[in-house]
Amino acid sequence: LPETYDVRPDRRVLLFTALIAVLSGLGAGLAPARHGARGDLAGVLKSQGSQASAPPKAARLRRWFIGFQAAGSILLLVTAALFLRGALHITRVDLGFDADRLTTVAASFPRADRGAGADAYWQAALERVRAIPSVEGAALALYPPFGGAVSIRQIDRGGATHRIFENRTDSGYFKTAGFRLLRGRAYTADEVRANAPVAVVSESIVREFLGGAEPIGASLSAVSETLSQVTIVGVVAEAVTAQVIGRGDGAIIYRPLLAAEMEAARLVVRAPHPPAIVRDLEQVLLAVNPRVRPITNIVRHDVDRSMNEPKLLAGLSGAVAGLALVLSVLGVFGVTTFVVSQRMWEMQVRRAIGASAGDIVRLLVRQSLMPVFIGLAAGLAVVLAAVRVLTPALSGISPYDPPAILGALAVLIGAALAAVLSPALRAARTNPASVLRSS
Repeated sequence: LPETYDVRPDRRVLLFTALIAVLSGLGAGLAPARHGARGDLAGVLKSQGSQASAPPKAARLRRWFIGFQAAGSILLLVTAALFLRGALHITRVDLGFDADRLTTVAASFPRADRGAGADAYWQAALERVRAIPSVEGAALALYPPFGGAVSIRQIDRGGATHRIFENRTDSGYFKTAGFRLLRGRAYTADEVRANAPVAVVSESIVREFLGGAEPIGASLSAVSETLSQVTIVGVVAEAVTAQVIGRGDGAIIYRPLLAAEMEAARLVVRAPHPPAIVRDLEQVLLAVNPRVRPITNIVRHDVDRSMNEPKLLAGLSGAVAGLALVLSVLGVFGVTTFVVSQRMWEMQVRRAIGASAGDIVRLLVRQSLMPVFIGLAAGLAVVLAAVRVLTPALSGISPYDPPAILGALAVLIGAALAAVLSPALRAARTNPASVLRSS
């Protein structure tokens, strides 16, 4: 489970839940008992029970309850649908790099091996790792995919704030990680050694800052004056390399890795089966310098962990929404059954004077669903006003996602209709003569 969620049992939560359950049970039992104790017993007996109807106040109260149930249910169903859509969205996101073949290695340097020693260590490590038969490529990067750290530059432009990610890599990083080069080229090893003022950028940079103009050879001055001397030599496809799948990283600028940053750099290794290469990597790197402790990490595991949060939210909200749907349907079914039993004599009188079974079903369905539709309208208004607070928790979809909202409406309306139809059809199939004779 994501570390941001504490799902351990909490005594305060359990006590609060138990208290609410007891109070709800008392209210549900005492309210009808109090109503029955104040009823007109003589009137009920005279009407022989079958023709008795509920007082207008009680009927209105039942409609209010059904409306509130529908309003609460649509709020929970829309929330669950949004989280479910977000969880499904992240499973289809194109990460923009080959996460299934990547392993990263960080190094814990002792004091004696820092500085120039880190540069020498990584250069020797690159040569030995590339010599492993199963390794398809190896490179260095300051911030590898899903490495847990990023460098962000905030740019205010045109009244809007743009978030730009910056990364430092060597020349082989793009091919090793599997980034798709769309235009131009990657910077060369000579440019990395010389710290040349060149950069590879993502498509977002071209679209948001260059207005779609030819990027190769253009300066990054449109992004920031401090980057005015940096020339774009290549454009790569959009990629998701931070810890937020489905929301994108925004614009990314890749520049040559500096020698002074080697201590913080990480090795990125491409191999067909990352779990099988971990032991070989550790042995090779310990042979380079036994004082430096390598820390290996499989990128696919990090990607999967980042997907847990949307999936957990979808599962929890779906369970709560499902329970709300069941309670709402049971409420509609129970009230409809009760009302139909009270109005059975009336319905059969209608049948006797010429109403068809279809007329009876349509009347009962229309009247039973009216409070449901009123509750849906009120609940939907609340949803549209409040759902924007879910934006930070959604993964790549709008809080006003039409399929999620329309799907939740369809589910609740369909369930309510099914709950109403059963007692309505039973009333329509009842023999009028037997009901009228019994009264």
